[in-house]
Amino acid sequence: MTLGFSSPNTFGTVFFSVVLDILILLKDKKQKILWYLMLMVISIIFFKVTDSRTSIYLSIIVIVGSLLLNWLKVVKIPSLVVIGSYIGVNIINILPPLLYKPTNFFVNLNNLFSGRIAMSKYFIDTIGVHWFGSSVSERLNNDLFYGHFIKSELWILDNGYFRILINQGLIFFLLFLVILYIKLYNNRNNPLLFLLFVSIFIFGIFERYAFNPLVFSLLLCDDMNEVTFKRRKNET
Repeated sequence: MTLGFSSPNTFGTVFFSVVLDILILLKDKKQKILWYLMLMVISIIFFKVTDSRTSIYLSIIVIVGSLLLNWLKVVKIPSLVVIGSYIGVNIINILPPLLYKPTNFFVNLNNLFSGRIAMSKYFIDTIGVHWFGSSVSERLNNDLFYGHFIKSELWILDNGYFRILINQGLIFFLLFLVILYIKLYNNRNNPLLFLLFVSIFIFGIFERYAFNPLVFSLLLCDDMNEVTFKRRKNET
């Protein structure tokens, strides 16, 4: 069931974005616990109804993570965690499509990622990677069992990272990776915002619109939020 959206994944993307916005706006500690419980219940219900796995799983993870951050009273993310999170997400996302071969390991990993590894590999092999990108369709016809995963007439570039790499090119993509690291590092003193950014970066592995600020307005928040939180801290 799509609940009026074009697909369950589209609904899941919007729902995940709303969950992140709610979490960053919560202030009162008593309200937070109530909202965490409500969001958890709503996430489970929507998962049963729509079967949109990635967005609902990540929603539940960030809700639990936010609860733990409050419970443990974490005030700063260690630099090693920042670096490890950044490297880990990029390795999981970038290397499998580049190294993909129809071996048991990669086929099983591809199945776990719902075919997105083979799809990204297919676009790279078909279109290629260029310094300044290529303005191409993000839907390609494919009538073969590519990578022993699925037979489909239409394949979609459903990966936020490789969407940028192919369309905007290698130079912009490398700059984009630097910006991602800067956002994580700048927000290491705000554990909740750090957690939400990491969740969006992970979501980019599974959703091509993950880095669209019109969908995830949280991407626009960085220095602005830092000033806001400093002001709130001084007020209390």
